[in-house]
Amino acid sequence: MLQTWQYRTRLGNHLYIQTSESRQLEYNRNVLLRPEFAKDVRLYNLGLFFKSRYKDIFQRTIAILDRLHRQIGVRVAVFSILAAAASGVVYLYVVWLVTQVVSYKLRGC
Repeated sequence: MLQTWQYRTRLGNHLYIQTSESRQLEYNRNVLLRPEFAKDVRLYNLGLFFKSRYKDIFQRTIAILDRLHRQIGVRVAVFSILAAAASGVVYLYVVWLVTQVVSYKLRGC
């Protein structure tokens, strides 16, 4: 639960910090898709320029998110393995207790 909270907090902080980049992404996308900009984009051959800017900003943003996902993913995996191991130990202990009680009763003591 703590890991989930940390993940959401860090992701939210990153997305909040990234707002200027998301505005740039939206602008670059809109320039290419809106009809009112189409004539200028074609006239000055700016299509590749805006595509490369969009790609650079997008890759930079995704790289940060991927690094964050990997860091949190490793922690979550380790804690999941520990939780599964603890559950297994408890299960084996209960089975051992039951076998001890059953063998004690079978011996007639």
